Amino acid sequence: MENLDEVKRHLDERLARRRARETEREPTPEVPRPRKKRPASAGSGRGEGRTDRKKRRFSPLELFLLLSLALALIVGVVAVGRGIGLVRSVAQRSYSALADSPGGTAALALIEEERLTDEEKLEKIRTDRDTYPDALRALAEDNGETLNYVYYYPELHSARLAVDLTQELSGGVPALYQYDLRWGYASYGPGALALTGDGPTCLSMAALALTGDEAYTPDAVAAYAEQNGYFNLTVGTTWSLMTQGSAAFGLSARELERSAQAMRDALREGAVLICYLTAEEPEAWDRYVVVTGYGDEGFVVHDPASAAQTAEGWGTAALVDRLIGVCALSVA
Repeated sequence: MENLDEVKRHLDERLARRRARETEREPTPEVPRPRKKRPASAGSGRGEGRTDRKKRRFSPLELFLLLSLALALIVGVVAVGRGIGLVRSVAQRSYSALADSPGGTAALALIEEERLTDEEKLEKIRTDRDTYPDALRALAEDNGETLNYVYYYPELHSARLAVDLTQELSGGVPALYQYDLRWGYASYGPGALALTGDGPTCLSMAALALTGDEAYTPDAVAAYAEQNGYFNLTVGTTWSLMTQGSAAFGLSARELERSAQAMRDALREGAVLICYLTAEEPEAWDRYVVVTGYGDEGFVVHDPASAAQTAEGWGTAALVDRLIGVCALSVA
């Protein structure tokens, strides 16, 4: 009997130890942590707590400054828009000439098909050194207005584009640009008229305005100048093209004193002025612009190298300080 009791006690002890080990292996259940409530003033993002925020009121000084800034931005946008409008107008007239030109239809189809951005065109010009001469690649980098002229050089430089100046002659002195696709690829001096043709383009503007003869295009004037010795590699287009060569286009020329008053007097008499200006860079040739009028802030200038500069105008001092010569042109 004692042996049975001892065996039973032994079994009970083993069972108790086993249960104790199993209890130690069981994971302790996690007690969920209570969630904290956000204060009502913090807001839930759906309207809670917003009633405590105060609306900021601008002071009269702040309102005045904001209105002044807005007005300045509007004026700047209008000025930039006018320049962009002139650039686009030049491009549209150039493209419209393609449809009526020998070989122009295929080139126009290419233009319409590609539809590249200006950045993509410039990148192609930069990388395709075999297609684009160095001088033209530099032109595209320096003057964004010439981008299309340079980009379509491979297709258009040998094409003869139709020239219709009806729109340009509809009022006043026409604003023409040497990089126009209609004549900018013509040869003049050591390069293309777009690079070296500021003088012929200026004389063309004056001759067209004063005589109305549409034959006096920039490339026609350039051909005459080169054939008659009015171009040399030292100075480019010579001043004598304006003072003497202009007679071939039915014009009478007289040189003026280099002063704002002399220019205003000649403009009041109906003359068109061609001004010879010092170069902006030491290694560049001196250049030409056409002056068509004046106002309180300066002179109305047609710059054959820049539609944007034409739109902006020139202050009196900025123009007079650079004068080398002034030629007043009228009908002979």
